[in-house]
Amino acid sequence: MFRTGHRIQGRLVRFLYREAPDECLRCGVVVPKRMGSAPRRRRGKRVCREALRRLMPWIKNGYWAIVMMRPYGLEEKAGKLYAEMGELLASAGLMKESWPRYDWDEVDSSLPSNDGSRFHQDI
Repeated sequence: MFRTGHRIQGRLVRFLYREAPDECLRCGVVVPKRMGSAPRRRRGKRVCREALRRLMPWIKNGYWAIVMMRPYGLEEKAGKLYAEMGELLASAGLMKESWPRYDWDEVDSSLPSNDGSRFHQDI
């Protein structure tokens, strides 16, 4: 994945993705140890997973993706991560056309189900 995948980078996160051999969507979150103490890394992963959870229904199936937190992303709120992750994925063509680009507070209540996708905490 790290050698053969495509990369897109923002200020808060970096995405590595590639086409999957099956039509399943799989995502993982990674925070390198050099980013800080364990509680700081855990908080960053928790916040990133929540933002990714709200984006999952609108990410196209058939990709494997890894979200790598960047130092600025560890301190941000989930809403800002959601906005940047959505824009990065849309710029790479990985978002479905129906993605509504909602405000963070409006997203959770309108989430459709996304069958065939799995979320892995660590890859």
